[in-house]
Amino acid sequence: MTDSDSSALGKSRVMLVRPVIRIALKRGTAHGQFAELVKQAVVKIAERRRIRMAGAKRVVEIMLEEIHRSL
Repeated sequence: MTDSDSSALGKSRVMLVRPVIRIALKRGTAHGQFAELVKQAVVKIAERRRIRMAGAKRVVEIMLEEIHRSL
């Protein structure tokens, strides 16, 4: 990734989270609370992705087993 790519990505991320941050500030959410909510969301997303990847890996394993059986 080039510096300009990472800079553009950083700007995109800031633009993406601004509305969420505005809402949190309007509702009086403290920085620590907001950080904890973000951490929880990241963990949930990572767990779902890991589960999906594990499921996809198992599908490939089953397909390979079937191929070996047919040989």
